[in-house]
Amino acid sequence: MDVQIIASSSKGNCYALRCDDSVLLLEAGVPIARLRKKLTARLSRVVACLVTHEHKDHAGYVKQYLDAGIPVYMSAGTQALLKVGHAIPKPGKALRLNGWTVTAFRTKHDAADPVGYIVDSPDGERVVFATDTYVLPYLFPHVTVWMLECNYELPILQENITSGAVHEAQARRILQSHMSVDHVAAFLKTQDLSKTHAVYLLHGSDRNLNKQAAVDKIRGVVGVPVYMEGV
Repeated sequence: MDVQIIASSSKGNCYALRCDDSVLLLEAGVPIARLRKKLTARLSRVVACLVTHEHKDHAGYVKQYLDAGIPVYMSAGTQALLKVGHAIPKPGKALRLNGWTVTAFRTKHDAADPVGYIVDSPDGERVVFATDTYVLPYLFPHVTVWMLECNYELPILQENITSGAVHEAQARRILQSHMSVDHVAAFLKTQDLSKTHAVYLLHGSDRNLNKQAAVDKIRGVVGVPVYMEGV
């Protein structure tokens, strides 16, 4: 299974998991034209797209994906709000999509019904995908690939608040709805990493995070390759 980062920022998010000729998308936060241009597989190979919550940088182009023939799945609460797409089963219940198995879990974010996903690929990989959440109070077994939000570094955010580069109201929202590099490191230290061979850090702030330092820190925790867009 290959992981492709189409886009990963507050401007738009989209990721592709590819197993042979089968592709599963995560998030619909970029226009379909950009997806067609960047995806390293034909759009006809996409079996579905999973959306975590209704914010535009994650779900802004759901209708375009549906119009292109891509089924889009999300939580019942998100589907009720957007009034498009398909509702996934309740968290803990599996959804099977052409050889892929998807199980949702609840996350903590300022959204209607946000979720993350455990994705089991046709070739036996297990991915945990969690973005836009300030905590992950779970233990995930047998994970081979982690895709986790790593949005900010607290000292840098505090410096930006002091300098006026980040407004205090914006900073409060960041602290209450996103994970820092220290959150990610602490979370991974609680997990069984014996099967893990890669970690992808997502949704990193260009202003509030030193991305190279974040990659280095998480690599020191997991001892396997760590990737982040822009590093």
